[in-house]
Amino acid sequence: MRTMKNYTKALLLSVVSCLLLFSPQKVEACHFGGADIYVTYSGPGIDGCTGTTVYQYDVTLTIYYACQTCLVSGGGTMNVAYSSALGGGGNVPCNPSKATADTIHGLCPAFADSNSCKNRTSTAIDNFPAFQAREYVGTVILPSAQPDWTFSYQSCCRNNSNLVGGTGNAFYIETMVNNQVRYNNSSPRFTRNPLQYICVNQPNVYLTGPFDVNGDSLRVKNQLPMSNTNAFLTYNPGFSVADPIGSTASNPYFMNPVTGAATFTPANTNNPTLDFRIEEYDRATGIMTGFSMRDVQLSILPCTAPPPGIDSLKPTLTINDGALINMDNGQKAIVTCPGNKLNFSLNSATKNPANMLDMYAELSKAPGSTFSVVGKGTNNVTGTFDWTPTTADIGYHEIIVTSADSSCNLNQPIVLRSVTVIAIQVVGGLDAGKDLATCKLNPPGRQLYVRGFANALLRVKWTDINGGPAQFINSDTIYNPVSNATRTTNYVVTSPDLKGN
Repeated sequence: MRTMKNYTKALLLSVVSCLLLFSPQKVEACHFGGADIYVTYSGPGIDGCTGTTVYQYDVTLTIYYACQTCLVSGGGTMNVAYSSALGGGGNVPCNPSKATADTIHGLCPAFADSNSCKNRTSTAIDNFPAFQAREYVGTVILPSAQPDWTFSYQSCCRNNSNLVGGTGNAFYIETMVNNQVRYNNSSPRFTRNPLQYICVNQPNVYLTGPFDVNGDSLRVKNQLPMSNTNAFLTYNPGFSVADPIGSTASNPYFMNPVTGAATFTPANTNNPTLDFRIEEYDRATGIMTGFSMRDVQLSILPCTAPPPGIDSLKPTLTINDGALINMDNGQKAIVTCPGNKLNFSLNSATKNPANMLDMYAELSKAPGSTFSVVGKGTNNVTGTFDWTPTTADIGYHEIIVTSADSSCNLNQPIVLRSVTVIAIQVVGGLDAGKDLATCKLNPPGRQLYVRGFANALLRVKWTDINGGPAQFINSDTIYNPVSNATRTTNYVVTSPDLKGN
């Protein structure tokens, strides 16, 4: 009987302990602030030359945990599902790539300890949201080549945002790779830090950094966040795929599908969720070769000062050995030719003489270029870009220039940044095509066509080879005139936008 009493007492203590363990006051479920996922071919035929039947892929899943709700522990295994309509499916165990998580925030160094991952006070959690990023990696060998291998991850517990359902929504993200088109194909991925502090009522450029290791053509767009396969969530009133931020009418939300840069001015402080989808297409056939998703929550804060202004592509920009040209996608780009010494300068300034600015550029897309800065540490800086591209550089290039105000003080503890994306198109020169035959009597109209300037809307001028006006054509200022020459006629086409062509 005594033994029974002791047993009953121990059982009651165990029950009480369990109740305390699972009490709502103690639970701190980690809410997701965002995630990235992509796959990279890692098999024996990675060079693309030998061919292989080993379809081995590395899976990378990065989860951004919101420190408003919890702190990430040592991490565990995350299972990424994979499937194909005809190829079957399974799970890839993905483990943390390192022992500790990375803390991401946008505070000045002097106030870094105020971020909510380190300072657990309600003031820090409300005013200085931070995230802990943990990367999980795993490897899988797919059984066959298929056009639709899809890798996905789903979990509970979204962070509260501008989605109907709030924290009750599940979190889902996926990536797809077509290894039937190319056995060593990898999915595209986003390379920019997705978590930024953004100032309310201030113009902003949000960069995603689309990239593909195979060099496929990329397109970026917004879509609805997801909770499961083909299950899309709904935005609260005032938000949509077209405007997931809640932007002002003066600077509405716009996603550049080529650069992956979104521009907007947020009208209110909030924590909106955005979902980006990057698609890749084979440049020769136009077949989709893969896609990836990024689901992320932004922090729009009541900043007391505007970010530093910075020049962008505009008609007043002075450009040496290049020209600012409209592109057929509605954007603008600087166009130049191989061998030209391209040069231009950008200025950034603030009204407060005590502010300390810096300017820097990402030059990886323009090999051999330089960016020099004058006035660093003052409230007025100028950066100068210099580049002499070669024939190996023919194509599209993107330069990202950032101006940062690190004037930390109690009223402005975050680093204020402004970004501009400079698009550069290096063209190989103008090509009027091969010789065409004509007739002396009743000559047929011959369609002429200028090639070699990609999607830049260049000005052109047709002339006679001897320098006089072009004869027998319906227009000498369009890229596709019609010639009705009755005799041998030699044309020369030039562009006032291109030096030496």
